[in-house]
Amino acid sequence: MELKSIKTKTLNYQCFEKELMEEVSRYIGNGYRAHIVNIEKLNTNPQPAIVLQKMDQAQSSSPAFYLDSKFDAYNAGTPIATLAAGIVRDYCADEKKVSYDARKYLQYEEIKEKIICRLYGCAKNDNLLRQVPHKEILSNLVVVFYCEIDADKSILIRNNHINIWGIEDEELFETALANTRRMYPPRIVPLYQCLEEIMDLSPELLETKDAVSAYILTNERCLFGAVDILYDDVLSAVCRRLGSEKVYLLPSSIHEWIVLGAARMNPSALRQIVSEINEKYVSAEDVLIDAVYSYEMYNKRLSIEA
Repeated sequence: MELKSIKTKTLNYQCFEKELMEEVSRYIGNGYRAHIVNIEKLNTNPQPAIVLQKMDQAQSSSPAFYLDSKFDAYNAGTPIATLAAGIVRDYCADEKKVSYDARKYLQYEEIKEKIICRLYGCAKNDNLLRQVPHKEILSNLVVVFYCEIDADKSILIRNNHINIWGIEDEELFETALANTRRMYPPRIVPLYQCLEEIMDLSPELLETKDAVSAYILTNERCLFGAVDILYDDVLSAVCRRLGSEKVYLLPSSIHEWIVLGAARMNPSALRQIVSEINEKYVSAEDVLIDAVYSYEMYNKRLSIEA
């Protein structure tokens, strides 16, 4: 007799969300609250996430567990009970490791050494920029500010934070710029060296291609390094390495720039290359902007070139 496999009906997103919340609430037990919030992040649409909090710690911030990735895991075969158990396990581990007491962020002197900045494009973030302090750069880039909790967790600084702290935007900018340089030291790397690391190509092969005519500008962590164009001395150092008084800066992503000597380069053609790469190869949340910039070393001028 032939045995037929029994297929379990796959839940749609709304039913999945409901069942996952029920399982999480069951696993976490009394004394905790599980709820769903839409979290606004730069370069992306609001994302639904599960947040867990102790009932007696209403002022505490908690890690977010994004529903979209959990739904993908469910569709790939992970049972809802396993996902729920993982959320609670990760929450408990995080709770033991670090305490997110939001009240300590009310005191500027307590956290000012942890304030950092990141660079994004203006156009995609218009709605969120109304809610956060920011500084526009050349009309189409914007600096926003975070408080870094640890190496992989940070809190986006909002308007209500600086209102409570009683500081001006410019003080926030100067503090964040100095902290970012200390915590994320700038790094200038020949393009061939990056290709060697990524593609496992021999340095001899790459050097014959004259790849040292381009550099990558990022930081030691290779995260959010686009903000390094705000440091005049770093840009001047790239100019000197390229032997060029003027360089073009191509936004590879929010994490790095490609820097080229300006001689014999067509800015419009470079912009077309940037646009195509952003569209085909860079994830939406990592795209900085479709534009090309220039920096002139002797008058320290950063400009939109195309």
